[in-house]
Amino acid sequence: MSNKQPDFQELFFQTFSKQPSGISYRVRSDSNFTHDLYFLRSLINGAEFKLKDIKHEKQTLEIAILRARWELRDEVANSTLLEIPSVIKFSRAKRINWVASDTKHRAPFSGDLIDSSYSINSETTCEIDGIFVGESTHFGRESTLELVLHGAPGDWHLRIFLAQEGHLVFIKDKLT
Repeated sequence: MSNKQPDFQELFFQTFSKQPSGISYRVRSDSNFTHDLYFLRSLINGAEFKLKDIKHEKQTLEIAILRARWELRDEVANSTLLEIPSVIKFSRAKRINWVASDTKHRAPFSGDLIDSSYSINSETTCEIDGIFVGESTHFGRESTLELVLHGAPGDWHLRIFLAQEGHLVFIKDKLT
């Protein structure tokens, strides 16, 4: 007896490619949460934002991003990715914590990852590498759900602590 494994790449394209004017996607908080988080990761992979575009007010965290349209299969296949302005929203964000490494990573073939004269300010552009559930959630150290956005430069981590109940994680493309 053999069970066919689901093709998540195919499922991703089937789910999102039919939305040519942009996506609106909510991560569910039920048993689909982990799967939805992986889809969100695929949607925001390589997205860029400026530090000044992070807004945290009244338990709502919003980050304006410019993301690649990974969900458009033909553009991915032809290496002609389109970009679209979007916003990622986290509701019931109790607190956030920005962590960045000052460590310079060296590789013999590429030199320094971050120039020693580099300084971070509100105009600094950051690239998102991914999102994952933070360690404190798994070890029960917090009474909150910890999500971590991470990326470059500086191996940064934006730790987002959401209320366990009633939180919302959402991405919406802005139509221009």
